[in-house]
Amino acid sequence: MVSGSANDEGGSPRTMFGARLTELWAAAGNPTLRRVVTAAEARMRPAAGYGSGARITVQRLSDWRAGRNLPVRFEVFVPVLLTLLALAGNQVPAELADRRAWRRLWNAARDTAPNTAAANPTRSGDRTGSADSGSRPRITNALRRDIDTFTGREAELQRLVDAAQPGRVLTVHTVDGMPGVGKTTLVTRAAHLLAEKFPDGRYFVELNTHTAGQSPAEPFDVLARLLTDLGIEARHLPDTLVGRRDLWRDRLADKRVLLILDDAGTHAQIEPLLPGAPGCSTLITSRRRLIALDGAIPLSLEVLDPGTAVALFCRLSHRPTITENDYAAIAEIVRHCGFLPLAIVLLAGRLAHHPTWSIADLAREFTAARDRLDELDTGQHAVRAAFTTSYSALPQDLRRLFRRLSLHPGPDFDAYAAAALADIPLRTARRGLDALYTDHLIDEITPGCYRFHDLVREYACGVAADETAEDRARAIDRLLDYYQRTADAAASPGARAELPDTANGPVVRTFPDYAAALTWIRRERSNLLAGLEYAAAGEQLARVVVLTDALTCEMRLIGAAPAVAVVQRAMIAPDTIDDRHASVFAIKDLGASWYFHEDYVDAAAILRRVLTARADTADAETRAAAWRTLGRIHLLAGAYDLSRTALERSRELYRAAGRPREETSVLATQGWVTHLTGDYPGARDLLNEALAHYDDLGSPSGRAATLSKLGWINFLLDDLATATEQLLTARDIFQASEHYAGAAAALEPLAWIRVMSGDTRAAIDLLEQTLHCHRRLGNLSGEAYILDNLGFARNDLGEHAAALGCLDRSLELYRTIGNRAGEASVLSNLGLVRHAMGDFAAAEPALRQALTINGEIGNLRGVAEARERLWALALDARRETSDIPDTVGP
Repeated sequence: MVSGSANDEGGSPRTMFGARLTELWAAAGNPTLRRVVTAAEARMRPAAGYGSGARITVQRLSDWRAGRNLPVRFEVFVPVLLTLLALAGNQVPAELADRRAWRRLWNAARDTAPNTAAANPTRSGDRTGSADSGSRPRITNALRRDIDTFTGREAELQRLVDAAQPGRVLTVHTVDGMPGVGKTTLVTRAAHLLAEKFPDGRYFVELNTHTAGQSPAEPFDVLARLLTDLGIEARHLPDTLVGRRDLWRDRLADKRVLLILDDAGTHAQIEPLLPGAPGCSTLITSRRRLIALDGAIPLSLEVLDPGTAVALFCRLSHRPTITENDYAAIAEIVRHCGFLPLAIVLLAGRLAHHPTWSIADLAREFTAARDRLDELDTGQHAVRAAFTTSYSALPQDLRRLFRRLSLHPGPDFDAYAAAALADIPLRTARRGLDALYTDHLIDEITPGCYRFHDLVREYACGVAADETAEDRARAIDRLLDYYQRTADAAASPGARAELPDTANGPVVRTFPDYAAALTWIRRERSNLLAGLEYAAAGEQLARVVVLTDALTCEMRLIGAAPAVAVVQRAMIAPDTIDDRHASVFAIKDLGASWYFHEDYVDAAAILRRVLTARADTADAETRAAAWRTLGRIHLLAGAYDLSRTALERSRELYRAAGRPREETSVLATQGWVTHLTGDYPGARDLLNEALAHYDDLGSPSGRAATLSKLGWINFLLDDLATATEQLLTARDIFQASEHYAGAAAALEPLAWIRVMSGDTRAAIDLLEQTLHCHRRLGNLSGEAYILDNLGFARNDLGEHAAALGCLDRSLELYRTIGNRAGEASVLSNLGLVRHAMGDFAAAEPALRQALTINGEIGNLRGVAEARERLWALALDARRETSDIPDTVGP
């Protein structure tokens, strides 16, 4: 029977306690440790509060059964005893069911422990412990097995090895990264390379923070194992966490020990385990960025580069020969693995075990798989399982945010998009994104902008399927509402954004100036296009129209749409531009024209597809707006015939719907498109018709905008008097209403007219007025454009110092907003001014930079201009011209 006698069965009470517990375990049917822990914890909850070390864990229960340790209090053992007795039922022997006998045995085992002095060995002097502490073998090397398939990571490995040498001031080093990125493999290799530097012990501790089916290791239990590995008998172990921590640090005070803590979770789990001696070093792996761990040197591990990923796959696939075609297939495989080491290892391992499979067949199968995570499922080491343990560890609010982020149709997202998707406050969204980033579930690609790893996104989409279709649709609607509203706000920087229609509407960001608005619209272009694709898939015509308009926001911000149209005309229909006007187009094209995006072609195709699908179901006004937007997009894409057809259809629909103002606006756009085909008289007729309609409608702004267009076209028709009168009238109307953008649009053609007439001084005065308009608007692009032309004009008058001042400021602005075409134009003009000043040494590098940039962006006119100016410079400097390049690469 269970007894308190040390001699009942020839062993110590501690040994007998473990033996009897093993016997009871067998009577209960040998349940798993996890099953007993779960049931015992459930029994223990009502009596929680036993203090330090009272929690029951798998490791702790295993130690009790093996006789390595005792429960710190008998009450802690009672839930385990009751659980086993319940599982055993009537099959349990009577002597194992006697609770009083179990207490006597526990008391006897406890009483055989040494007194307090022995249980807490001295902190100085002899560190061998009590006389019998050496009876347990001392373990000095408990490193995990290294593997010979370690590939790449040379820089990270060297950094870790160099930093973790003994005697360094900083002795704690963390390696963090997403699940499956190879943290443990890297640290294990580093530990083996460092092993000889730490002769007193190398210990590898699995903390199991993300091990399926196990609870995270408690530092109380981990220290028990480490201390017994040092040779201390279990009966000498202190009963408190603080006591064990202090004993551990005391034993390592003059030692050189390497400690590996794998799969760590929190600061509280790690801190008690850290040695305090400078001769020791600790390497920690974690899926979390351990920000709270003071003094640790972090190393964040990224996925493999493509070349290393291919090398790893080749090494693990064990194929004797790999052909050129095989390498291409492997490159495709590792790309679809997201270059994640775990995924590559699993897939290469499958190939290695199927010698009849070809690499090309595997590539086709994996690429075509609807669920790549299923293809990477090999049980315990599956990629999905690794992601699941990270996801399951999140609190409920972060799980919901994680799921909602996967609904985003675009490649990346910020806090505003996250707030819209999850319907949460912006501040909460920022905190949530930071938490997911800390857990390596999302990546930060630029400050405040995040994205998923491809496989994590696939996993997130899978768990998001648990939400209702209605919830998912509402989340995406909120997101697209946010993009629509914000694009509208970006089109008018500095204006106060309207509040959402409902209290739960999406947050709308505002922009203090044009630079901020341009930065946003350029960064979000791919997301806007993805939103457009999503809306088109659902045949949401009104949404498609608004998002298509949003894609043109950049053109509206920089005022480049007219210049882009002129450039398209020069490329598509150069025969419609005579020699006299070619230089005018060149001046008008300085800097602002290189914003043509292929996105416009895609957007036009999407809009046309949805228009066709909704031809019979959408209301007339929605269809009219869609045809108008399609006409504008075709204009920007240089498809003028398609633009005119779409605009005519829009005009008919607006006329039938009784919307004369919209009909007239479309008519004016038709006139502008017609002029771009070279049909100036036809364009003038359409614009005169639009002008009459605006007069009937009593619309001064419409009248002024149309007069600006007519003035430009009459100039091209050599009717300078009429052109000047129309442009001056338009300017006066716009200035009277403080419509600075319209005033600038009228003033610019007036300046070109003065230049062509040889009156450069008058042109400068008009350009100064235009500059004032752009500065009132905060339009950096317009300001840079006018300053560039002012510099050119002042140089023409010999005002070189003033010209340099204008050009230097223009160059600064163009570089701020990222306009490379504008930068090249200014550099070319700077070279021209420096040449005129006789400063040949400064002129040449400016012209060569202009030549390079124009070649890279495909501006052939700019290339020709820069090359011509370089030749002129070389001739004037009496230098050899053989080094002047004949061609410029794209």
